[in-house]
Amino acid sequence: MIIFLLFLNPIDDFKVAKGLFNDGMYEIAEKELKNFLINYKESEYAKEAAVLYLKSLYAQGKYDVLINDSKKMLLEYPEKKDDILELKGKGEMRMMRYNDAERTFNQIQDRKKRYSLIGDMYYGKGDYKNAIIYYQKIGDDFGNSSIGWCYYKMNRFDDAIKYFNLVKDKKYIEEAEYMSSKLSFLKTGEIERMDNYLKKYPKGRFRANAFITLGDFYEEKDIKKSINFYKKIIEEKLQFSDYALYKIGLNYFKSEIYDSSVYYFNLVEPHSKYFGECLYYTARIKSIKGEDDIAINLYRQVAKDYKELMPRSIFRIAEIHKKRG
Repeated sequence: MIIFLLFLNPIDDFKVAKGLFNDGMYEIAEKELKNFLINYKESEYAKEAAVLYLKSLYAQGKYDVLINDSKKMLLEYPEKKDDILELKGKGEMRMMRYNDAERTFNQIQDRKKRYSLIGDMYYGKGDYKNAIIYYQKIGDDFGNSSIGWCYYKMNRFDDAIKYFNLVKDKKYIEEAEYMSSKLSFLKTGEIERMDNYLKKYPKGRFRANAFITLGDFYEEKDIKKSINFYKKIIEEKLQFSDYALYKIGLNYFKSEIYDSSVYYFNLVEPHSKYFGECLYYTARIKSIKGEDDIAINLYRQVAKDYKELMPRSIFRIAEIHKKRG
């Protein structure tokens, strides 16, 4: 966006500042919104500008400034109290000032927003028991779904399924049905409910997750079946394709079908977080095939670029040198 212009009235100034925010230019948006609040304090757009200003601070990680400035905003724009308190509390959470955040959230007038934010805070801390207490107070399908997730994190699958099955709201039902079918499958090993989910949602948001669940489950039981589920992700061009390619390659490696393994490892893009593992196993295959010089070079690259894989790579290099004598 080209800036700056000679602004003629408050709405033009506000639109430009809002555009900067929407374009992700948060630092510039912050300055423009701050100037707007100074120059047009009585404008009808001032209260919206105040919230956007605080959001721009939050987006930049300026949580201390956000917390301090929100106190002034609460006095000047009381009609935006809930929005300002939400941002203040989230800033306090980011600074791990959880007691302050809970006190802030408790001042929010909207009951559902108040309890969902406090529940989310406890969920984010891993305190699922306290999260459930607040989610139960919401009394809607967001609360039921959130309680289901809490019980899932606590490995209480029966309770999780119970709450996921309560969800009827269109906004949450697909996720709830996926999670319910996933947990039923993991409990019993019976695939029927997962199949039902996949049939019901041919373009579903969680199809890739479902195929990953199935692929991971069968990895130690039936590698061929596992590979076929991962291939569904590739065939349908779903998200997590890099993970699927990596797992297909790894399963072929375990099956000692090395050419197919290398083929799929080579399809993983360098920006993927699985690329280092793919290089490492490609080096393993080169070494198995007697191409030790190539293997050593690959191990060195892995050790240099992926610190978490360095010990394994150095061990493999030493193993090759020991083999050579």
